[in-house]
This record gives sequence, C-alpha cells and structure tokens, in this order.
Amino acid sequence: MINDLNLNKMSAPPEEGGINLLDITAQNDAIHVMWQKKYTTIGPNRLMWALVADVLLEQNIAKSGNVDKTVTMNTYL
Repeated sequence: MINDLNLNKMSAPPEEGGINLLDITAQNDAIHVMWQKKYTTIGPNRLMWALVADVLLEQNIAKSGNVDKTVTMNTYL
C-alpha cells in the first residue's frame, strides 16, 4: 500500500488531496542557492566562512601549478 503513494501527491495541498508534505529536494536546492548568494556577496557584509572558503580554494588551486594565482581570488567571479 505505501508503495502506491506518490511524493508529488503527498506534497500537494490538502485541497488537492495531498498532506502538504515538505519537498526535501526543493528545500535543499533553495538552501544551496542561498549559500551561493552569500558566498558571492562582495563588500563589508561578506561572511567570515566565505572568506575562509576563498583562502582554502586559492591554496588548493595554487598547488596544481597550472593556474595563475590572480584568477583564484573568487571562483565564481
């Protein structure tokens, strides 16, 4: 019986026969988009973890020796 349940149907609103179940995949995608937005923020409001991520990425990219160090400042910019 439980195999017959459709995730799309369960996440539908009660008016459409669902139980308004949270769509975990959509929630995770939204969280990743917000992290990306925070990471690419430039200026004094930039979060500390984004600065640390830049340093870690720069150090690990520079180890390859094939990349100009000036282009490793921010991967997405």
